[in-house]
Amino acid sequence: MAQARFRKGQLVRVVRGRPLLSLTAVATTRLTDAERTEMYDLPYYRGMGDDGEGRLVPHFVHTHPVAGSLLTVVRARAAYPEPSVRRKGYVLALSTDMGREIWIHETLLEPLEPE
Repeated sequence: MAQARFRKGQLVRVVRGRPLLSLTAVATTRLTDAERTEMYDLPYYRGMGDDGEGRLVPHFVHTHPVAGSLLTVVRARAAYPEPSVRRKGYVLALSTDMGREIWIHETLLEPLEPE
């Protein structure tokens, strides 16, 4: 198994990635029950989809953390949270700016202290 690039508890900074990577490998965060309830009250989720079924409220949403923001590593090698998608190279980190944990690709992070 390859060595993790970061350590648990380490402070890291979000950097600008390659344009293609930053579009496809955005950060992902889990919605709280209150946020999901709020989304369920939106007309889009109250209506029917193209297949005649009700629309499901997602458990995860994509987000774009601001370049330069600081994160604390919770887990240096984390599985991508959506079970239907298999992606490697993700870090589970705590964003105090956003007030939540996010899964973000390791290429979009740099350590604050020298190794």
